Amino acid sequence: MRPERLIFVVSSDSIGGAEQHALLLAGRLKSRFHISVVCNGGLLAARFSELSLPVKTIPLRDNCDILGLSRLWRVFHRKKPDLGHLHMNRATHLGSLAARIAGIPSLATMQSFTKGLYARYADLITVCSPGMTAYYADLGIDSHRIRLVHNPMNPEEFRPERLGTIDLRKELGLGPDTVLAIYSGRLHPMKGLRELPEFASQAAHDAPELHFILAGEGEEHLLLQREILRRSLRNMHLLGFRRDIKACVAGSDFMILPSRSEGIPLALTEGLYLEKPFVAYGVNDVPVLAETGGGIIIPPGDQAGFYQAVLSLTRDRGRRLAMGSDGHRIIEKRFRIEQCLDDMEKIYTELVNVYR
Repeated sequence: MRPERLIFVVSSDSIGGAEQHALLLAGRLKSRFHISVVCNGGLLAARFSELSLPVKTIPLRDNCDILGLSRLWRVFHRKKPDLGHLHMNRATHLGSLAARIAGIPSLATMQSFTKGLYARYADLITVCSPGMTAYYADLGIDSHRIRLVHNPMNPEEFRPERLGTIDLRKELGLGPDTVLAIYSGRLHPMKGLRELPEFASQAAHDAPELHFILAGEGEEHLLLQREILRRSLRNMHLLGFRRDIKACVAGSDFMILPSRSEGIPLALTEGLYLEKPFVAYGVNDVPVLAETGGGIIIPPGDQAGFYQAVLSLTRDRGRRLAMGSDGHRIIEKRFRIEQCLDDMEKIYTELVNVYR
């Protein structure tokens, strides 16, 4: 039996790496399946609607949200999908419970190394790196329930006519020789962004040509904004949410990711596809991306080492270009969208035939 009707549940209202992954899958799989979406609303709901997918807003506030659980159950019970595909922690925890009560098989996509057993009630889970496979098995998830599916790159989104062009330097009133180090993603405490104002403060003296760009939304925005004002930083810029984020990355020189926990970061993967090297802490599976030759990995917590690596790339344009080229070549081969879509269809078919 091949599944026909899917419900995607995403416990978010903003746009980050996990949300972009869900959008990409839904957008490309809608020609193969009938897909509807449940999410927290906001920008994410608007993006799913732009894909001509039916969207229902159910705010999932925390893992003990009984009202959210009840509303999810009603959606599963009424629509009777062949399966529920769950994205992010609260959707995974509450959605797998609701699906089990409704008698619907569920698939949880795990994009990070979470400490809680959010996926304990899901029938199958997908992970995006070998390290995550071992991690969740160690947490108590039976290994036969775990499937490895690499996060894909969609070449169509990187075509020049889709990508567009943007001159960030002109937009920000900067000179043509300015070097731009960009962070792209949610402004979340786990991302380690609070150390960037100190880096920017030091760089104002050590490398005046370097500017830090932060593109994204999140709970750290106000704190970072206050630090920029308090320190009078003219070399650190908060862009907020950008629909043209890929063009922003393409117009920058390299990427930075001081995160404390990551799977295979979509932002860095896309950056490498755009031939932009990166500096990141070697947490979890981030070093896998450095094997492409496109990244510099720093031991977690070594802020001085991270800062020095940023300075090194700032001062060596030739190295940046060489690393970006090496990274693009490997990413293009390893993260093919067609392979991901075929893998997901096989997992969906397995799910409805074995677990229903």
